[in-house]
Amino acid sequence: MNHRRDHEDEDIERVARDARRALGIEFTLKPDMITAVFKAKYLGFLKGYVRIPDADMPDDLAAFDPETGILSLQESTFTAANEVLGNPPGRKRARFTIAHEFGHVFLGHKKTRHRNISGRKIEKIAAPIVRDERDADRFAAAFLAPSYLVENPLLVSDRDMADKFDISQTASSIRLDVLQRIYRRTHGIPRPIPESIYEFLTDAAKRGAKVTSLEAENKRRIAEAKARGKGK
Repeated sequence: MNHRRDHEDEDIERVARDARRALGIEFTLKPDMITAVFKAKYLGFLKGYVRIPDADMPDDLAAFDPETGILSLQESTFTAANEVLGNPPGRKRARFTIAHEFGHVFLGHKKTRHRNISGRKIEKIAAPIVRDERDADRFAAAFLAPSYLVENPLLVSDRDMADKFDISQTASSIRLDVLQRIYRRTHGIPRPIPESIYEFLTDAAKRGAKVTSLEAENKRRIAEAKARGKGK
């Protein structure tokens, strides 16, 4: 049985930055992902890549085979990622898909994993697959929106992130939550409690109850307000 420890946030950040550095795009805001594929092949991280007609790869956007070292890309994924003059539908997903497959490469996953459309049942219930796919998604987010290129994540919005790094609004929102969590941990700012619970505790305090967790939350809010003021 595999008891591998899940990667910590900092592990993923480090591997993603090392990958960017190796590919020569450490400080590039919006790297061209097809060029990144070429570089990965040239540097030996990939043995090669193939473009597969959509009809022959109907359920999968891409796949990496660690035994052969071959990256397979659905033709529409390649085409969308390769479009640099405009912002066609599917481009952001295509960029994330390739970064996701890089996650399998640079995290050293041993089995072929597919970034798919259909949501096959086995990929929802098999623990090793779920874990590897989750980690590859985390890598992709860290690769496309590096923490070291965001000075203070408490001062930016998910829209800012999406525009800055050419990622989707959904990916940006998830990524910003991670960056804020890392920032709070690094600066000793406790995790916030949900607003609904804060309001409940505030109401209880007004009725005379001594709520120590509210006191701690108020101190946290003061500390975070100071952090948000940095760089202004």
